[in-house]
Amino acid sequence: DTISVTLIDEITADLGQDFDICQGTVQALTVTTNAGSGATYEWYKDGVLIPGANTDTILINSAGVYSVTIIVGNCTGTASVTVTETTSMTLDLGPDVSVCEGSTVTLTATSNLSASAIAYTWYKDGVEITGETGASISVTEEGTYEVNGVSGSCSATATVQVTFVPASFTLNLSDIAICQGQEVQLDATPSGNTNPATYLWSTGETTALIT
Repeated sequence: DTISVTLIDEITADLGQDFDICQGTVQALTVTTNAGSGATYEWYKDGVLIPGANTDTILINSAGVYSVTIIVGNCTGTASVTVTETTSMTLDLGPDVSVCEGSTVTLTATSNLSASAIAYTWYKDGVEITGETGASISVTEEGTYEVNGVSGSCSATATVQVTFVPASFTLNLSDIAICQGQEVQLDATPSGNTNPATYLWSTGETTALIT
């Protein structure tokens, strides 16, 4: 039998960014570390040792300053995070989306709360999408998508309109001859696609019409 021994210069520990928590929410708090399976963990809330908290994850349900000390032999690592209690929750799906047919659109709900503390329910045109309970979904059909999020006593809703447009369109440009010094206007407005388009001419201009 063989065993692998890894020497580390220091114990790293990270609890992420400070975050908000709603009243009534129970949320997992996990430390990211290089300590490995032989580490000992000590967790504190507002400087007071939390009895029985001796793994890399604890469950929290209230505001405070949480810290962890990780011990491996003579090495230690520490991290802390401030959790603030809030009574409000936000959800945002961003601006309406318009893409070509055949595309897949990923919708992601952003919030002032940690995604892991939110229970999500998704809807398309008012009908619940079965099985979609995460912060993101992938969609291939146009419609009005809505997400409802609940975290403890907090809840919020966000909506976004997804539109699929024909993948093909026509540019009505043809060769022309002009006299030296003469100006002519070129129009690259597409037909067959009524959605906003972006332009890039060989001259570097970015509008539909150039002179």
